[in-house]
Amino acid sequence: MPELQRLRSDHASALLAFERENRAYFAASIPDRGDAYFASSSTHAMPPCWPSRPQG
Repeated sequence: MPELQRLRSDHASALLAFERENRAYFAASIPDRGDAYFASSSTHAMPPCWPSRPQG
């Protein structure tokens, strides 16, 4: 069964691969990130995530 994890910097290469594979799908409903984003290396800086919510 898949496991949900908080986004971490070591997920960057898998996240970029997912976004590249699904670029056309996402672009149909949200603004495209542009060619420069998708041409960048998998080691590019990850965008900031939503702030953590308190557990409880």
